[in-house]
Amino acid sequence: MYSPTLLHSNSAVSVTSILAEIEVMGNELKKIEHNGSQITQHPKMLKETGLRLKQEVETFLGEYCARLNVLDSRAQEMSNTYSKLLTKFGEKVGTDSEDFFATISQFLIQFNKVVQEKLSSVSRPSSAVLKYQSQDCNAQKKETSNKSKSLQKALTIDVIETDRVLGEGSATAQSRKNTITPRSTALKRKSKKLEPKADYLEKKSSDGKWAKRYFDLEQGKLHYFTSKGQGYRQTINIRGAPVRLLEIDRRVIELVSETRTYHLRAKTSASTEEWLKALQNHSQL
Repeated sequence: MYSPTLLHSNSAVSVTSILAEIEVMGNELKKIEHNGSQITQHPKMLKETGLRLKQEVETFLGEYCARLNVLDSRAQEMSNTYSKLLTKFGEKVGTDSEDFFATISQFLIQFNKVVQEKLSSVSRPSSAVLKYQSQDCNAQKKETSNKSKSLQKALTIDVIETDRVLGEGSATAQSRKNTITPRSTALKRKSKKLEPKADYLEKKSSDGKWAKRYFDLEQGKLHYFTSKGQGYRQTINIRGAPVRLLEIDRRVIELVSETRTYHLRAKTSASTEEWLKALQNHSQL
C-alpha cells in the first residue's frame, strides 16, 4: 500500500510553522508599538520608557533578522524539494503546483481502486464454479432466445393474417407500420457516440487567476493541455459529474469531479452555451 504523505523533511518545513514564526514576530512588534504610544501620552515617562523601548527595539531587530534568515532558508528548502519532485516525475521546472498535485491525487485514487479490486478478487468463486455458472447462463440465454424467436414468429403470422383479412390499406395496418421501429434502427441509436469537442478555454486556478488552456472532450473524458497538441496537463473523468453555470457569472461553467471543482470560461456567451451542453451530455454517459 502507498503512503498518503508525499513529502518528508528533517527540518520540519511547513507552511504552518512559517506562519507561527510570523505571528510571534507580529506580537513583538505590537509590544513595541504599545510602548511608543505610552511615550506620546505620558511625556514624564519619556526617559525611563524610552530607554526600555530602545533596548527592546535593538533586541527585536536582532531576533527579527535571525528569524527572517531561518524563514528564508526554510522557504528555499521547500522550493528545492518541490523542484526535486518535478524532476523525479519528469515535469518541467515551473509547473503549476496545483495541477501537479491534482494529477498525483487522481493517480492515487485510481491506484487505490485497483488495489481494492485485487483484494476483492481473492474472495471470488473458483474457475470451476465460474465455468459452471457461465455454461448454465448460456443455456438459459439460448432457451430464452428460442422462445423469443418462436413468439416473434407466431406474432408475425398473426399480423400477416390480420392484414390479409382487414386489407393492407386499412387504418389498423397503416398505424402499425407507422409505430413499429425497426430493430436495426434501435441498435444504431443505442450505439451512437457523442461528437467530440475541442477548443481553448480559460481555467481558474486556486489563487483566482485565469489561465488559457486547450481542452479536448471525448466520450466522458476531458483532457486539457498548455496549448494545442502539446503540454499535456491532466485528464478529468466527467461521467456523472454535475455541470452548471454560475449564477454570479453566466459565462463561467462549474464542473465538480471526484477530486476537485473546476471553473471554466469561454470567450463568448454562445461558446459557453455550446460547451455547457457538450459537457452535460458527456457527463450522462
